Amino acid sequence: MVKPRRGHGRHARSPANETSLAGKASRALGWNFASTVLTRLSTFGISVLLARLLGPHTFGAYAVALVALFAMQNFNELGMSLAIVRWEADPREIVPTVTTTSVFFSVVTYVGCFFIAPFYASAMGAPAATNVVRVLAIAILIDGFCNTPSGLLQRDFRQGRRAIALQVGGWAGTGVTVALALANYGAMSLAIGQVVGALVVAILLVAFAPGSLRFGFSPTKARALLRFGLPLAGSNLVARSRSDCMCSRITLRAGP
Repeated sequence: MVKPRRGHGRHARSPANETSLAGKASRALGWNFASTVLTRLSTFGISVLLARLLGPHTFGAYAVALVALFAMQNFNELGMSLAIVRWEADPREIVPTVTTTSVFFSVVTYVGCFFIAPFYASAMGAPAATNVVRVLAIAILIDGFCNTPSGLLQRDFRQGRRAIALQVGGWAGTGVTVALALANYGAMSLAIGQVVGALVVAILLVAFAPGSLRFGFSPTKARALLRFGLPLAGSNLVARSRSDCMCSRITLRAGP
């Protein structure tokens, strides 16, 4: 079972070390808060702009696909990044297992999304969104490579670098989306922009966390990681899906 890390030895319990740790934690919390607020505000503002630029029908097809993407990304993560943060021993011993598991489930999830896309789009009342869902699902493949570096950065209180990766990727994807939207690519411009942004994020996260893409597999460690991560993945799936559905409704109402 994955347990919280605890300090060992006299140095780990010293006041100076506790003060340093508290400082790192405070800075990390500040970066997380700032990044979350900026991401939410920018996403809403950009979504309203694109909804007006593309029209509610075209943007609605993208919103249908986006809700599916976020839901699958939360499940696909399997709580692995948080398991890395809480692993009480050297995280390098689980990096190969986490990376292999994440990438494997990303591939399986993407294949499932590809074949289910027509049925999902029709059920959501937007059959034209089938290809948009399939292109957008490529971000799930990319996301499989992000869990390990993201978890390592959080464990080491380097949320600042993680925030930089998310913001740079987000704005890069937005730039591509706007350019393609102006070129009349419709809802596909949003899907391509999302994939480009995800790719940029993945590249930066891997660059900020060297050695995070080692592959390997330990059944014992995998079972411990899944026991810890699956309940978190389930709760995140429900919470995030509700939040994203609400955001999509608000954005569409704000459109023309």
